[in-house]
Amino acid sequence: MKQSLVLLFLFISLSLTSQSIFNSYEEGKIYFRDSTQTKGLIKITSSDKIKFKKTKNDKKEILDYKTVRMLKFIDGTEYIYKLSKKTNKILLIKRAIEGKLNLYSFEVTNNSLPGMGMAPGLSITFGLSNSRTVYYIGSNESDFMEKLPNNPKSKKFKKIISKYTSDCKNFIELIKDKKSVINNFENKNSRVEDIIKYYNANCK
Repeated sequence: MKQSLVLLFLFISLSLTSQSIFNSYEEGKIYFRDSTQTKGLIKITSSDKIKFKKTKNDKKEILDYKTVRMLKFIDGTEYIYKLSKKTNKILLIKRAIEGKLNLYSFEVTNNSLPGMGMAPGLSITFGLSNSRTVYYIGSNESDFMEKLPNNPKSKKFKKIISKYTSDCKNFIELIKDKKSVINNFENKNSRVEDIIKYYNANCK
């Protein structure tokens, strides 16, 4: 029994989840609601707040949606404060696609064992994890965004996206049913992104 437990724990690792999206400060630019901007070192926290330093040796500032509109890192990645239409919760979320219709996304990883009684932030993993992308859509003109189902073949997906794309009949035809989606957007791993890109490119 003891030997079995030893072997089991050889495959188990304790991992303390990070309290921020980034493990370290990253260079970027902050766009404030008063239309001013500033460059420096940025870290996003798990509570959707922003830690900011002008330089490495400066004291950090804590910022949030009250003063900040958007972040842009040196690799071009953008994070924007948006209001969830369903929950009215303000999220600092990555803008995956920019255009007439914006696509926002974040990754959810589930690599812990349920019912293990671990403290918050602590999980037991076996080296395997399941992750999925959560999508939202919204227009540039609105502070709101709406959650978009991951499955473009579903009726709910069509119902939600049609509210934003009803001005483009050709596009609606491409996603009218499951068969149409499969035929017109063949790559199942990037269908959501491909659908949004098509709309932005062809429905001006």
